Amino acid sequence: MKIAIVEPNAHLAGHYSAELYDFCRFLVPHVEHIDIITPFGFKENLGEVSSPPKADQLQRSPSRPMANCKVHALLNERKIRPDRHEMNHKPYGFQWEFYKRAAGLFSLLRPDIVHVWGYKSVFPLWYFLRKKKVKSKIVMTLKAVKRAHFPVLGLRVLGALQGEFSYRFLKKFADCYVVHTDELRDQAAEIGIENTKLKVIPTGIHEHHSLLTKEESRCRLKIPLGLGLPSDAFLLLLFGALREEKGICEILEHAKTLPENVYLYLVGEDWTHDGISSLVKSHEVETKVVLHLHYIPEKEMELYFRASDAVIISHQPEFVGESGVLLRAMEYGIPVIAANHGYSGRVVRSGNIPKGSSIGVTFDLNSAASFNEAVLELMKRVQPKADQSLAEKKKNSAMCDGIAKFKAQHNWEEIIQLYLGVYERI
Repeated sequence: MKIAIVEPNAHLAGHYSAELYDFCRFLVPHVEHIDIITPFGFKENLGEVSSPPKADQLQRSPSRPMANCKVHALLNERKIRPDRHEMNHKPYGFQWEFYKRAAGLFSLLRPDIVHVWGYKSVFPLWYFLRKKKVKSKIVMTLKAVKRAHFPVLGLRVLGALQGEFSYRFLKKFADCYVVHTDELRDQAAEIGIENTKLKVIPTGIHEHHSLLTKEESRCRLKIPLGLGLPSDAFLLLLFGALREEKGICEILEHAKTLPENVYLYLVGEDWTHDGISSLVKSHEVETKVVLHLHYIPEKEMELYFRASDAVIISHQPEFVGESGVLLRAMEYGIPVIAANHGYSGRVVRSGNIPKGSSIGVTFDLNSAASFNEAVLELMKRVQPKADQSLAEKKKNSAMCDGIAKFKAQHNWEEIIQLYLGVYERI
């Protein structure tokens, strides 16, 4: 079986590259060939673009190099005019040319399956696949369905019209749609995608057996040395692309009521409108926040998670997709404090693991008191006292058990079998 994977976001930082990288290295032993179609190659992980990945970079095991996978970079970023492509927040201008070339490549490669791993606009891809009369079966991964809410009336109307236009093509586009959460499946069904075409498959995670300790991680990151923090500082990590829709403003407001030795640890690229530093200052929480505002490459991520006591997941209610940061937290065995809505809230409340287990605690995003209570509850579990009650000991055990079971349910080997079932069925 030959697979062609389309990912227009592969050149961006974050979960896009890491997730696809892992997916491909576990898929490759089971298929004849994989072609990864990107506009500019990968930001990291996959080595040189437009050539097969190096054996020591992509492999399922030392004896099984990823030799039957090729990464295609179809565009030259330097030749695209600045007004035709914008790398941060605005709509991409290179989509039309990229999808045109991708469809032409499909006609040459003739894959059995075209897997649309990511997309920006549905129409240009649909148009060129139809124009080139591509005969391959199409699988599409939906990481989001409904657009974000706009605060301005004119933008809300425009967003609604764009959404309806996209849905018209989206629901007739693929032979099968893969979603990562039950909530996304429900949204996909609401816009008219047939239930028989929808398949819920979670994202896989690694089992890390690192010997890196919290103390060693903090030492490497110079925490608390030089930051004026106490040696027993309890760090709450907010990680990734830091945007307003991830509840940054609400969490900063709640930070005013945090216990004395508890601090927010904001790590990642600043994508907020006013700037994280300005937001911290306006909320008057400079003494409660530690900032590392820069891109964190894959090889350094473990340090930041290991240095933290818990990870905060605080998306706005509109977000119902899978949280890449939550998956990372589970990889490293770090408990989670999650807003009590959407996928993350449901999972932390034991939605995907046996009753009686948990992977953290939840809180009301709009309540400082609720957030504070959740922090104190988690501190009891991860910093148990000698005179801890039997009930509290059971909660601690249930959280460790829940994290272990979550890892087992997100094992890549088993998840790849689910994808192979989709490929073979269509």
